[in-house]
Amino acid sequence: MLILAYRGYGDSEGKPSEEGLKLDAEAVLEFALNDSEIDNDRIFVFGRSLGASVGARLASQKSNQLQGVILENGFTSIADMVDHLMPMVAKFKWLIQRIFYPTAQYVKDITCPILIIRGVKDEIVPSFHGVEMFESARKAKFRHLYECAEGDHNNTWKIGGDEYVRAFKNFFEKAEQK
Repeated sequence: MLILAYRGYGDSEGKPSEEGLKLDAEAVLEFALNDSEIDNDRIFVFGRSLGASVGARLASQKSNQLQGVILENGFTSIADMVDHLMPMVAKFKWLIQRIFYPTAQYVKDITCPILIIRGVKDEIVPSFHGVEMFESARKAKFRHLYECAEGDHNNTWKIGGDEYVRAFKNFFEKAEQK
């Protein structure tokens, strides 16, 4: 298991940017693919919230190198989040928006198996974003949507408990069948 702390997050240096996070994700995948201790046939990408967008972008370009991708409580795009969180600003976003993260667009190009996880009670990202991403994943080898009825943005894993773990286990087992 490799865990990435993007530039500007945690103890990582630098400033986060859309392009920078893309490069960080690509570097971690390249490391994994070239490390002799990592089984290249068992590489899964997992991203939550902003990480779901970063993971979706990576998977949209590198599906053939991945066993699968898991996106949890991700948003469809920053523009859609602006509409939701700042409706008064939304009509002017085209003038000021500098970051985009079009996650639903990335998902459309993913061909490896995909698991979309959504906390139905997500207080930050409207949970229908997860449904829209699931619907966008039509090119995936297979797709699954796990919905945690009481899950919120940061605690879906905890609230989902054993059912959450089973969703992962079932996804891994199905993805690893050749």
